[in-house]
Amino acid sequence: MSHISTSYWVPAVKDGKPTGILNYHSQKPMREVRKQIESVLEATCDSDNVPAAKIMEWLTTEPKDDELCPKGEPFAVMRQGASEGYLAEIFVMARNENTARRCVTIKFLSGKSFVYEVVRALNEACSEGGFANDHPPQ
Repeated sequence: MSHISTSYWVPAVKDGKPTGILNYHSQKPMREVRKQIESVLEATCDSDNVPAAKIMEWLTTEPKDDELCPKGEPFAVMRQGASEGYLAEIFVMARNENTARRCVTIKFLSGKSFVYEVVRALNEACSEGGFANDHPPQ
């Protein structure tokens, strides 16, 4: 399964040997986080086997693609749209504060149960990616 992570973590090394602990390295650009989200949307299909990525609309992405994603743990929520459909939103909860920042809003015109499944898949990917050992750029 795909994962969604907002930070790069690298294995800690002591005396030339990996310790099994991960250390924070840096934040990922929003472009990379968006690609991870798109991967989850491609893998989540409706009852007609159509990927969520084909029946959604990006409403907002903050920060912009070339800016760094906020530091913290991502999670997804679902809510009814203002005029139609349902929204899947991804927030990042700051680790040191009790604040969450909305990063992504995606609109779906499909049924509530399918959007719920999409949000569940996004949350699972966020949990999987918590401390993913992605290699930071050189």
